[in-house]
Amino acid sequence: MTDLLPTEIPTAWQQAKDIMATLGETERAPRVQISRAIEALGLDVVEAVVAEARTAEASGGLLRRDGQRRTIGGVFFSLLRERCTPEQRKHIFWVGQRKAKPAAPVASPPSPPSEQALQIAGIIIEKLKLSQKQQTSIARDVDRVGVPGAMQALRSTLKVEQQGGRKDAEGKRIKPLKVWQAALAQAIVAA
Repeated sequence: MTDLLPTEIPTAWQQAKDIMATLGETERAPRVQISRAIEALGLDVVEAVVAEARTAEASGGLLRRDGQRRTIGGVFFSLLRERCTPEQRKHIFWVGQRKAKPAAPVASPPSPPSEQALQIAGIIIEKLKLSQKQQTSIARDVDRVGVPGAMQALRSTLKVEQQGGRKDAEGKRIKPLKVWQAALAQAIVAA
C-alpha cells in the first residue's frame, strides 16, 4: 500500500464536489453547506446520508411543507438536519452574517394646521354638529384643499343634510362628516 502525499489528500471541498454532482447542487450556499457537513460530521456520515436520500428518492421522495416533492438535494438536507446537533447545524447551515433589514422610513409627524384652518374647522364642526375631537383632522383637510373648497363642501353638505341626509346602499344614513369628506374630494377633483 502506498502512502499518499499530503498534497494528494482530498480536502472537504474536493470530496464535496462529488456529492454536489450526485445531488445536482449548483448554487453556492448548498455547495458550501455540503463542504461544511463533511468537515463537521465526516465523509462517511455525509455519504451515508446521501445513500439514504437516494433510497428515499427511489421510493417516492419526501414532501415539502407546501406539499410539493423535494429534490434529491432537498431530501439530503432534510435528512442531514435530523442527524446534526444544534451546534453542528449552526456550523453547517449558517451562511454568514444576516443583513439587517433596512428600517422603514419614519414618517415625520404632520405639521399642525394653520390658525385659519382651525377656525374654519370650528365652523364646520358647529354646523355639522361634529365632535371637537375631529377639529385637527378637519383643519388639516382645510389646509390641504384651501378655504374656498372646504366652504363649498360645507355648503353642499348642509344642503344634503337639509334634505334628510344621504343614505348608503343598505339604506343607512351616512354621517355628515363622511358626506363633507366626499364633497371635499369632489371639490379637489373639480379644482
